[in-house]
Amino acid sequence: MARALRGSAVGDVRTVALPAGAMQLTSEVNWAPGDFAVAGLMLLVLCAAIEAAMNYLTALRWRVSGMTLAALAFLTLWAHLAVGLFD
Repeated sequence: MARALRGSAVGDVRTVALPAGAMQLTSEVNWAPGDFAVAGLMLLVLCAAIEAAMNYLTALRWRVSGMTLAALAFLTLWAHLAVGLFD
């Protein structure tokens, strides 16, 4: 599982680097360092939850349910942070 999380962390860094590149091209993307930290942490937790569902849940129905729950929780938190609900 540690190997999978390292791979997930590399993917997190690449994904969080996209807004950094966009900030260089346009002024419409304005992220503070805390925004990058929260996005990276959210992606890391999502990847860890998916890995945990794949490794610890035995039935396919439970695996799909666990991964769906993790994705829905991620998207809900992302949407709330995007509109400034938790500022």
